[in-house]
Amino acid sequence: MNTVVVPRRRVLTGTVTGAGSGTATTLQFPTSLANAYVILYQFLQDHTGGSAVNHRPRIGTVGFTNDTLAQRYLATSVVVATPINDTNLLTHLLLDSNARADLKTGSDAGADNAFSYELWYEDVKVDV
Repeated sequence: MNTVVVPRRRVLTGTVTGAGSGTATTLQFPTSLANAYVILYQFLQDHTGGSAVNHRPRIGTVGFTNDTLAQRYLATSVVVATPINDTNLLTHLLLDSNARADLKTGSDAGADNAFSYELWYEDVKVDV
């Protein structure tokens, strides 16, 4: 059976609370995208509370280690008063068997930080 999913832009939104510097949050994509690649287009993150001074988010495969090939996105560090709004990312990300990836919000202090985020992506799943 050959199945090709027609690519389409989608958005994944959410909030994170109680985030420290290494806290990973699961990004749950539609389950139809299990073991699929997605292309990341735009990432927005807004610090909504907590004691951090700066934030530098990262996105990667589930359980990724910072600064490895499994990390597919790294923002520039900015003060928390400045929202992250990175466009034209154009990087691929392999989702796991449950259609998940990880987001590390990248706060530099405290474990009490809160964020909201938007991740714009396109699915590119092909079953052959």
